[in-house]
Amino acid sequence: MDLSEFWVQVTATPDRFEIKDNSGGIPLDIAERYAFRSGRPEDFLARLWPLVSSASA
Repeated sequence: MDLSEFWVQVTATPDRFEIKDNSGGIPLDIAERYAFRSGRPEDFLARLWPLVSSASA
């Protein structure tokens, strides 16, 4: 697979992190919710609890 036509530029400064590319990108909601998320979602424990409680039963 020849990917030589594609490029990516990553810039990181104390105030900003930026990724630019020519691949067409990803939808903003996916980027915000999944791709560039830092930390756990607010409902993480609520979603995890049924898994933990059923494993200990």
